[in-house]
Amino acid sequence: MAKFEYNTLTHALLEALPELKPQYEEAERACLEPGWVHMVFAVVVNPYLESLLAAGGRDDELRRVFAFLEQMAEHSDPTVQDVLLQTVFGVLEENKEWRKRARQHMGEATRHLYQAFR
Repeated sequence: MAKFEYNTLTHALLEALPELKPQYEEAERACLEPGWVHMVFAVVVNPYLESLLAAGGRDDELRRVFAFLEQMAEHSDPTVQDVLLQTVFGVLEENKEWRKRARQHMGEATRHLYQAFR
């Protein structure tokens, strides 16, 4: 995956997880501003992550999601990391089993950032 910045984060997301493109396009049709990164993660990524964490046996998909989240956690731009802190990590607080399952797939930078969140 190519290096990304905050203003290209949604493009990088769709490149890493192309299966989210239909949900992204639906959100866009519903007047979601394409540049509104936090909202994209809230209405596209979070429901997808919730469905993966709730379903068993989808570890390959979770690995791909958390690989992308790890790139975000490692990013030098705090606004990229802020998307994780302010928008994504809240999903993990909803369910103890989801947290346990998510931790199995987190990279070191994601774990560190998540600990700071908690």
